[in-house]
Amino acid sequence: IEDHFHLFDYDYDHDDEQLAHEIQQQLSHNSNQMEMIQRLVSRKYELELWREEIQYLKNYQKENQWPSSFRYIHVGIPPFIETITDHTIRQRLIDQHKQILQDYKRQLLQLLMTMSEEIYSKIQTAFNRDMSLFWNYQHSLP
Repeated sequence: IEDHFHLFDYDYDHDDEQLAHEIQQQLSHNSNQMEMIQRLVSRKYELELWREEIQYLKNYQKENQWPSSFRYIHVGIPPFIETITDHTIRQRLIDQHKQILQDYKRQLLQLLMTMSEEIYSKIQTAFNRDMSLFWNYQHSLP
């Protein structure tokens, strides 16, 4: 800054130096504030995405439906079951097979919900910590 004042043949005194220092501090504060705000906005966006994901999973569970990705979870009925001549036994085994697959999908959905809630909780904790740091920083400014 002092170099710029010499271009205009201006005497650079202590008041000017203090003003320049205050301006640089303010710019530094603004930069820090912007970084903190950007981090808060990013975390809030992540929270919203995970909150929606959890809600979708809960809706699937409530409506007893599966996410579209579950369509690819398919285990065919073992061929030996088709060879069973007793219709009652064959049907019971087919029903058990279907039930096992349904239970697996239900457990997988529950696991996805639990994992999503864990991630949401960690992001919420990080957001709260960042918000606290931001407010502490704001209140420490002159």
